[in-house]
Amino acid sequence: MFYHNDDASRGRSLLLEYMALLILSILGMVQVMVKTHFAESNLALGNVQSDGSDNGTYYPSSLPLSVSQAAMEFSPTEKYALNASADWASLIPHGQGWVQLGKERQPFAVSMYHQLHCLNGLRVALRTPKTSRSPQFNSHTNHCFNYLRQLLLCKADTTLEPTKITQTGDGKVRAAASGDNVVHVCRNWVQIRRFVEENMRDYWRET
Repeated sequence: MFYHNDDASRGRSLLLEYMALLILSILGMVQVMVKTHFAESNLALGNVQSDGSDNGTYYPSSLPLSVSQAAMEFSPTEKYALNASADWASLIPHGQGWVQLGKERQPFAVSMYHQLHCLNGLRVALRTPKTSRSPQFNSHTNHCFNYLRQLLLCKADTTLEPTKITQTGDGKVRAAASGDNVVHVCRNWVQIRRFVEENMRDYWRET
């Protein structure tokens, strides 16, 4: 006959409870390891960045915004000329293109507006007499030259521009490209500006 054994049953019950606790502990450790690995991997890949403190706060490396594509046909314009200061100023939103992110409202510069700031800085440098350029002014101008150089290499626009045969001043015939009337696939800069302005309005309301 097969009899029920109370002692054996209690032993099996305790063993099952112990195994359940062990499994839960292991799962908890795995969860912590996965979170740590995810944070470290994202930092290594540049997907997030630390705020520099020890509180484990991380911020995205780009705006938390899904930016749609946009098409821009490059064309000549009378706007944004060398002396058109108002046109250049209109490109920068209120807040100078900065955003405040996270609970601590950490300030970040948005690269697009830093780039426009630098391009405008080169415009100002071209209009400033050499005798009026301070060492700080020249240092900022050199920074902007290098910054925009890196931007162009980083973006590496491979759009093809049609050429036409022209005769140069020295009488040579060469193929030339103006880049006019060529459509480029871009990111929606209007969408980015709207996000930046709304972010700053929220920040000003809170402060």
